Amino acid sequence: MESPTNSQLIEADEQLATVLSHFYCVEHAAQTQPVRQQLLPNYEMLLVFNFGPAIPILLGDNAYVIEQTVVLGPLQKMLVYELPAG
Repeated sequence: MESPTNSQLIEADEQLATVLSHFYCVEHAAQTQPVRQQLLPNYEMLLVFNFGPAIPILLGDNAYVIEQTVVLGPLQKMLVYELPAG
């Protein structure tokens, strides 16, 4: 059985290496239940592009929604996010 969530880590091209180290792509199938993920505190900056439904996140006790793009970091508290279907 195929996993409803497809993810891959892509190293940045050398032309982007001074700005970005890698891309992390996640796709969640449309006909599945939402999946909750966690990201532990770290000192990296995150640039998030969302091309699907809004993504609810919890940063510590604060709730937010990523509609299209957001810059996060460094994370001082655990980030919990939910990948909706689609």
